[in-house]
Amino acid sequence: MIKVYLSHRISGDCKDPLDAQKRNCAEAQSVGSKLRRELNRYAATDVYIPGGATERFVSRAYQKGYLTIAQILEIDCGIIDDCDIVLCYVPKGDELQGGREVEIEHAEKTDKPYYVFSDVSHAIEFTRALFDDGFSCDLLDEQEVGQ
Repeated sequence: MIKVYLSHRISGDCKDPLDAQKRNCAEAQSVGSKLRRELNRYAATDVYIPGGATERFVSRAYQKGYLTIAQILEIDCGIIDDCDIVLCYVPKGDELQGGREVEIEHAEKTDKPYYVFSDVSHAIEFTRALFDDGFSCDLLDEQEVGQ
């Protein structure tokens, strides 16, 4: 199984940060769905999207001061370590910065393949080419191996 970490913008403008966060996460979910659909035609693929199902927990922990942004990014980098590739979504007109930049720097430091993109089809092409060229990952996850 190919394990993909989808790095994307989570925070937003200062006028309405919660609304911007919802918009950014919804856009990332849409991008992640396209990646998952297309890459699963090629090989079994799991796409982890920060701000997905656990976003309410993370937001509340941050708002109450239980987690800092640095701690959240440290956890995200640990999740990156468990993935095979990092795909970083930077929409046209945006730039690589903030948490996405930290995640890409972590990928570089740990020799994790990564690709920064604004067009989903390019990320799909990159990922397929990477694996076609012989990059390997664990094809069986722990549950499959144990059974």
